[in-house]
Amino acid sequence: MSFSPEPSTPGTPSPVLSVRIVSLDYYMAPSLPGFDFSRSPFHGDEVEEVPVIRIYGSTPAGQKTCLHVHRVLPYLYVPCQEELLHNIEIGNSYITGLLSDLEKALQVSQSPFVSYIVHFLVL
Repeated sequence: MSFSPEPSTPGTPSPVLSVRIVSLDYYMAPSLPGFDFSRSPFHGDEVEEVPVIRIYGSTPAGQKTCLHVHRVLPYLYVPCQEELLHNIEIGNSYITGLLSDLEKALQVSQSPFVSYIVHFLVL
């Protein structure tokens, strides 16, 4: 895993960090103001906890590493009928209903006091 491209021409930056991943997991942590997402663009609610990916590995020099990667959210792809994309009013109604139903289902299975959907994107 490299965080910047390998240099191919003079003046190209060299890798800042290269890590061979041995294991990874995630944990939920309080949102860090100014660093993590603090408000949901979907709800406008304050985000209390965010997922943080933890990567265990080693550098090419053999140094052991543990990286905590913020600002990465899980995502879900939901295809929709093409007709919904041509009629904005019907499409927006469908998307709003779908997101509301997903949020309710997640709250029933997890905690009813937490917002799970942070953002959505229509492609």
